[in-house]
Amino acid sequence: MIPEGTIVEEGQTVVELDSSSLQLEENAQKILVSTRESQLAQAENSLKAAQIARTEYLEGLYVSQEALIKSERFVADQNYRTAQQGLKSAKSLLEKNIITGLQLESAEVGVANAKNAFDNAELKLKTLRDLTKQKELTVLEANIASAQANVKAQQTGPAA
Repeated sequence: MIPEGTIVEEGQTVVELDSSSLQLEENAQKILVSTRESQLAQAENSLKAAQIARTEYLEGLYVSQEALIKSERFVADQNYRTAQQGLKSAKSLLEKNIITGLQLESAEVGVANAKNAFDNAELKLKTLRDLTKQKELTVLEANIASAQANVKAQQTGPAA
């Protein structure tokens, strides 16, 4: 501050206030803005990852699991039909006394095992389609909704 009564020229500084507290506040606000931008970017990335996870499940993992189980079911069906033919042949051979009752029992067990394998594959496919898919989608949709809420909070809310 220049003394009172001093003649000054245009543009000359007459008083200089202490701006250190304002500069500290400005720096704090810049840090806050930077932090909020970082949190928003993280929230947006989490949302994108959640959306990708949903697509990955529906178009990749689910399709792959379904195809694997369908293949398992197909093989089980083939094995079941083969076992049925074997049982039919075994019954014919038993009537001709070519095989024993124990061998016929073995063919019957083979049919039962093949039927169980087919039924198990059917159950796995039904479970995947009717339950697992719903469960996974519920979790994935919840993750997306949570990520969307976080993005919205980061866009509008105060700093954490």
